Amino acid sequence: ESAPPVRTLKLAAPVSPHGAGYQAMKTRALSGVELFRAGSHTDSAGQSRHWSSDDLTALASSQNVPLKIGHTSDAWNARLADGLGVPVGLLTGEAGKGAARLGRVTNYRLQGDTLSADFEDLPEILADLIEGGQFNAVSVEIGLAGEKPHLTAVALLGSESPAVPGLKPLNL
Repeated sequence: ESAPPVRTLKLAAPVSPHGAGYQAMKTRALSGVELFRAGSHTDSAGQSRHWSSDDLTALASSQNVPLKIGHTSDAWNARLADGLGVPVGLLTGEAGKGAARLGRVTNYRLQGDTLSADFEDLPEILADLIEGGQFNAVSVEIGLAGEKPHLTAVALLGSESPAVPGLKPLNL
């Protein structure tokens, strides 16, 4: 008995409307972004919880936290993907899984009752949208490992208000 033939799948080089193939994007950084604050907050699922300064300390130890686009429509995702020169699936993933990281959240610090951080590797087009005011707030996604909270993602918001009031607007 012979082994089944091995098939090789060859993919064509992806073509961007901005040139031949994908290229590394120009990126920028944004410092001092207020992410979260101690106090009682109600999340998008209607769950209320009091967040203490100890919880903020735990959140500040989060690692590998991606920056992503918040709750957006398919039409918006398509326009943004076109502007970035990537397929829309890179931004949205499949059923919310596998979406591209649109920057990194780094350098966490506590300032009183507020957790702040920096955004690194922010694609220039997103930085331009922040600068233009189209994205002016953030929303954090928090996971609970046992009782210790950790950040799982930070989403950029535009027309929506974050669940945590009183955070400074994004500003480049």
